Amino acid sequence: MFKIAKTPRFTHVVPIKVPVDGGFDEQTIRATFEVITDDEFASFDTMTAEGLKDLVRKILVRLDDMVDEQDKPLPYSEDLRDQLLELPYMRLGLLRGYQSAMIGAKAGN
Repeated sequence: MFKIAKTPRFTHVVPIKVPVDGGFDEQTIRATFEVITDDEFASFDTMTAEGLKDLVRKILVRLDDMVDEQDKPLPYSEDLRDQLLELPYMRLGLLRGYQSAMIGAKAGN
């Protein structure tokens, strides 16, 4: 039986490729997303950094499993979210995580 959620949300572990000397360090973060319609998704200008930030702010509910440089847990906040969205690899990684889930959902239907 198909269950219809008023506000569909899901949580996935999302890989983030953090640039390092000579390559990337693939780290993970647990992200909770809210599903938006295709029309709403298309209303964002994903060709600009600001458009991408606005889109990720719209779909991202929260982030978990974050630590600072001393491995102390970091609580989620909108300020921290906005700080992370200033990093191109972070916003692109989160968007890829959302899109991968949507593609998987479409392929499974």
